[in-house]
Amino acid sequence: MDGVQAMESVEARRRPLIPAHIFWPGLVVSILGLSVLANVALVLSATSDNGAQVEEDYYQQAVDWDAHRELLRESAALGWGAAVELGAPGTGQRVTLRDRAGQPLDGATGRLLARHATQAQGLEGALTPVPGSPGVYTSRIALDRPGLWDLTVDVEREGQRFLQVTRQEAATP
Repeated sequence: MDGVQAMESVEARRRPLIPAHIFWPGLVVSILGLSVLANVALVLSATSDNGAQVEEDYYQQAVDWDAHRELLRESAALGWGAAVELGAPGTGQRVTLRDRAGQPLDGATGRLLARHATQAQGLEGALTPVPGSPGVYTSRIALDRPGLWDLTVDVEREGQRFLQVTRQEAATP
């Protein structure tokens, strides 16, 4: 190999695969394109949960806040308890009511309210007694998304009202 061929060989190795007049503008366009894609992904993510959530009748809820807290205090004084089992998706919920002594509470009527932690609107279902299982009630609310749910058991028995709010995690539907 002579000197000229050696120089041409070195030049061929130094020559970039992409010429500079294509590489640099391409890099700028690629970075701008990634920025646009990232912004589109953020907008889709921000709007995919039904957007801004507005609490329905929030003013009246604020006015009634003291009465709500008093009802929670009275419920705690009753000593009753409610255990909510979410079960598998599509199977509904199972609520077990017990009195202060741990005995099942039969003859109660009420409802179960379920609200996903990220949503303002909730779902409501009546509590239906399970035959042959004292103190056990079911509700058929379709929990439509996984994650944390605020569950409110609101029951009445013999003129006494009981309210309990718990937060539980639901499995993927």
